[in-house]
Amino acid sequence: MTDHAKKVRALDRKGSLFQIVLLCSSVLIVCLFGFGFYVARNVTTLKELSMSAVELLSKWNSLGSATRDILINRSNPAVDDSQGLEGFRREWIRMAADFDSSFEALRANEKLALLKTEWRDKMDSAFVLWTITDQKLKAADKDLEEVIASGLEKKVFPGFLYNYYTKREQGRLSFDEVVLLMNFSNQIAVFDISSNEFNRELNEIATGVKIEAEAESERIIVISACALLFFLVAAAMAFKILREYSVLRAEKGMIEEESRLRAIRELLLDSRGGDAGSPSPPKAAALPTDPSKDMAVVLLRVNRFADFCAGHNKRERDEIMSSILRRIEEESGRASVPCAGTDFEQHLALILNPPEGVSSAEARVSAERLVEGMRGLARKAFGLSFSATICPIPGGTVALSGHYLRAVQASNYRFTRGADAIIWADETEALSPSSTYVYPIEKEGMLCTAIKLGKYEEARKEYKEIVGTAVDYPYYIAQSVVLRTALAVSSTIETVERNNGSKILSDIVSLISRINGLETLVETDFAFYDVFRSVAECMETIRKDKHVSLVTGVDKLIEEGYKNPNFSLNLIADELRLSPSYVGRVYRKLSSRSVAEAITKKRLDVAAALLRDTRLPVHEIAAGIGISNGAYFFTLFKKTYGLTPKEFRVQAPASSSTPSVLECRAP
Repeated sequence: MTDHAKKVRALDRKGSLFQIVLLCSSVLIVCLFGFGFYVARNVTTLKELSMSAVELLSKWNSLGSATRDILINRSNPAVDDSQGLEGFRREWIRMAADFDSSFEALRANEKLALLKTEWRDKMDSAFVLWTITDQKLKAADKDLEEVIASGLEKKVFPGFLYNYYTKREQGRLSFDEVVLLMNFSNQIAVFDISSNEFNRELNEIATGVKIEAEAESERIIVISACALLFFLVAAAMAFKILREYSVLRAEKGMIEEESRLRAIRELLLDSRGGDAGSPSPPKAAALPTDPSKDMAVVLLRVNRFADFCAGHNKRERDEIMSSILRRIEEESGRASVPCAGTDFEQHLALILNPPEGVSSAEARVSAERLVEGMRGLARKAFGLSFSATICPIPGGTVALSGHYLRAVQASNYRFTRGADAIIWADETEALSPSSTYVYPIEKEGMLCTAIKLGKYEEARKEYKEIVGTAVDYPYYIAQSVVLRTALAVSSTIETVERNNGSKILSDIVSLISRINGLETLVETDFAFYDVFRSVAECMETIRKDKHVSLVTGVDKLIEEGYKNPNFSLNLIADELRLSPSYVGRVYRKLSSRSVAEAITKKRLDVAAALLRDTRLPVHEIAAGIGISNGAYFFTLFKKTYGLTPKEFRVQAPASSSTPSVLECRAP
């Protein structure tokens, strides 16, 4: 058994134990809450019984008060005095009937079974007392009814006891009336005596039930506190168990996923290669594809991998690649395309069954459409760009490693095809062999010449023609051409730097390394264009600096030699050791005048100053500035200033607009 299998089994056992513990905790919590609910319901019932007993006691007290009112003839606020004794009697009987029904309802309540036995016995004893009391109450009512019917009401009421004894002593009552009133009085007296005992029993019942309810409430508070504490502990344990269980499940899933990916990697990297043997059952089970049908290895290679590494560490890169792989497998499953893959450092390797029942051309179009969907998914979800390589595999092939290596080799054609191309391995294998390629050495010479002259467009054109000769050959031919061109460009730049005494590029070695490490020819082209542009800009700066120095040198020589009648461009060129045409062209370009015009201007500026500030003869001034022919000086001066030398001398002191040496300009 492998280490991965052992670890998975250990996780399964631990997960089962967690499930059992969680189930037991849940059962205990349910039982505890069920018991708490039962006790709470009992407390509620006891409180209801206590309230019923208190209410019954209140009714009994009201009934006893009404009976005493009859004996001592006190006014009862509940009785309408206008109705007399008859109305009072009806209210008395109503209260007795209400008490009787309430007492009967309490005894019939099924919840009495929750009371202790002693309280139920007291309830039965009280009922016996009430039966006797009720009988006396009914007999008294019968006698009272006869008193009212016989007209004795008016003789003894109000003030029954006082009037009864007084009128009996005075002989104002007949024997039958005395007997009737005595019977009524005796019934009331017996009722009063039995009611005291009944009242005591009823009080004990109400008080006892209340005490029992309060005791039960205290018990439920204690039980609730214990239940809450247990619930919190159990909830904390359950939360911890659930979290650990979820971690275990995630870890198990990761181990199973890693095991699956490892199995696919081993299939693709099988050192036996070719069709040396069948894969082991565990490895074969990792593939949802049908090896009896046509298959394909799809390689998705990360574009700009250096930038990907710069933006993410190793762990983040692995997570991103795994996430993209899972998304691709899920989408392929939804599209009913059996697909499985694994992730490597710089690419994803996928194995799938292309659509069946279509022509070869249609199958290729379908496969490219599927691969384009995979790349679009990765680009949308993670912003990553992939180049794609497809290696078709005929049905019945057992080993995959050889076809995977073909796909890896073909993926290198990304260099010439571009980052967005879909590369077919069988097409790249049909390209021309390297022995037929001839490097265009003459184009390389023209490229170097253009670089030396700082001609950006010409250098770019020659470079494109050199590289263009290799794009239809195997990718390594194009890479070698680019590397050779980079070496030639670097050597040329070093020569230019030595000749001009300036530094164009900071590091030639890093330039070659950077160009050699680029992934596509398009990126390489732009890298070379940047170099050509830098060289051209540097050469232009160097030329401008040289031209400025040349103009400064010419002006200095004119300042020193304008008095020489033979002073000319040729003498200046000889002094600077340059050709007259080059000196004249550069000077005119930067100063907007020819060297001859600059010499003439200098001579006339000096002549004007001498005419204004001295009294020297005109012919001496002309000879002093290098013009021996007086007529020519006269013509040239008038053409420049619009005045003859004599007219200029006369007008110059009086005119504030007289041209100075610096203000005079040649025509």
